[in-house]
Amino acid sequence: MFTPDNSQFSSQSPHSLRWLAAGLFLLAASGSLTMVWLTLLGCDPFSVSDAATRTLLSFVLGPVFGILGSLIFVYRPHNRIGWLCFLIGFSLSGSVAADLYAVCGLHGTITAPGKSFVAWFLYSYGNFPVLSLVMLLPLVYPTGRFLSPRWRWAAIASLMALFTTGTAMGLNPDLSQNGIMYLFPLQNPLRFVDVPPWWPPLVNGMNNFNFIVARLIAIAAIVVRFRRSVGDERQQMKWLAYCIAMTFGIGVFFFNIPTHYFGLPTANTIWFAIGTALSFLGIPIIIGIAIFKYRLYAIDVIINRTLVYGGLTLAVVLLYSTIVVGSSRLFNNVGGLPSSLIATGMIAVLFQPARERLQRTVNRFMFGQRDEPYAVLSHLSQQLQTTAVP
Repeated sequence: MFTPDNSQFSSQSPHSLRWLAAGLFLLAASGSLTMVWLTLLGCDPFSVSDAATRTLLSFVLGPVFGILGSLIFVYRPHNRIGWLCFLIGFSLSGSVAADLYAVCGLHGTITAPGKSFVAWFLYSYGNFPVLSLVMLLPLVYPTGRFLSPRWRWAAIASLMALFTTGTAMGLNPDLSQNGIMYLFPLQNPLRFVDVPPWWPPLVNGMNNFNFIVARLIAIAAIVVRFRRSVGDERQQMKWLAYCIAMTFGIGVFFFNIPTHYFGLPTANTIWFAIGTALSFLGIPIIIGIAIFKYRLYAIDVIINRTLVYGGLTLAVVLLYSTIVVGSSRLFNNVGGLPSSLIATGMIAVLFQPARERLQRTVNRFMFGQRDEPYAVLSHLSQQLQTTAVP
């Protein structure tokens, strides 16, 4: 059970901290609640919004980050990640709720005062909510502090560059083109000056470049912190690295590769939205495990099992595909049941030896000789013999 650490909030009672955390949670989840309200009014978030994946992702992550922020705020108030979780939850769910509000208003589904200005704001600064998740969080995880003042200034400079290009995008005459995350069938309601035709694509390219730089800064911070970390912080960084790798792997191997190389429309279905939402849902779960240090050292076992069974799954798929496709080509497209039976039989015979071999390889990669006691004793015996020789 977690015990509150309120050293920096001694002037406030734990009861008042809980009330404040509850209020901040409602604020973080307000965007998701607004989306529910708009849906009841007749807005369909998956047919009206231009990105079902983003809608579902933000709807789920907003309250989840709000809950995590509340727990950190009450039980680990010294860690600023709690405040950042509130910011992430509010910005993600709030931006998508604002998108739904503007689009429904522009389509005439609801009466939406100020819809044009909401659309302009999202068109110009709609990528800032994502920055809190993909840049600020990696920069301060897991301690809630930057690695050094230089990293803080790098983050500030990156945010200022994105704010500048976002403001420049706000001068574009047509909000249906050259957007970063949001597009609207609307002419710019705040068009102060006429810009030349080359302005929108140039500013869009600069904004994309700044966004890439921001993510590279975050990746560099993760690498540097991981190399410097020891003890518990090392395990916390392993959890984050595992979460990022799994999120990337699920997206690439289950959706991107089947869609782009095998013609399967997996990336254009609701399952892509659900899979992406579930994979990103691991981020707040990982943060909670790391901050509260719950089963912190279980990450080594999880990584080990993931590498073993992930490698086995990949090997089985490749072997089965090779046998079925190869026999079909070899015997003039006559495959079907015989080739499937042959592939299944070979997999059944090779599975256990392959699993044991892969398990030893992964253990040697992660733990060295510690997992092989006979090798350790043999090495120790050789060292003793070498020492005993005059």
